[in-house]
Amino acid sequence: MLVLTHPDMDHVGDAGVLMSQVPVRLLVTTPMAGETTIVKSLTANVARWQAVMAPNHLRVGPLKFDVVAPASASGETNAESLVLYGKIGDSQWLFTGDTTKEVEQAQLVPQHLQADFLKVSHHGSKTASDFAFIQALNPQLALISAGRNNRYGHPHQETLATLQALHIPALNTATSGMIWVDATPKAHVVNTFIRK
Repeated sequence: MLVLTHPDMDHVGDAGVLMSQVPVRLLVTTPMAGETTIVKSLTANVARWQAVMAPNHLRVGPLKFDVVAPASASGETNAESLVLYGKIGDSQWLFTGDTTKEVEQAQLVPQHLQADFLKVSHHGSKTASDFAFIQALNPQLALISAGRNNRYGHPHQETLATLQALHIPALNTATSGMIWVDATPKAHVVNTFIRK
């Protein structure tokens, strides 16, 4: 299964390259992403395409994820990012795509989610990572996906300050390189790799 959270190019641009190398049985998007030309062109490379919104569920082998947002169409790509919540090994995860503070406050906080690992929304942009949301989520580790010297200045200082104020350690791909977690039902190990 390949999940494309929303149709922005930094989230779907290399999906075709990936799918040419890795067989994809199911492509999952939001309804908005499914209407875009780029995602329509990708569906030729997959066995099945499915558009989902909250409260759908996704299952891949032993893994089950709840789609916890978006609950409705807004017409704004970041606000319609898929947000997935589920357990991997011994850990609860929240994958936020590029969702916004408004979605965090209106749709995620009322669900009383708690996560061990948080993939920080929108590359650490100040448009997401609401203080009350992060505080309630109470993750052990925040993971930020941002390019080195990116033109947007991600992650923004406001987001880093929120994580620091809540004593949540963070790893950033811009400084740590690739980040992956080896998870078993009883333990997890966080790994990083960056070419010197």
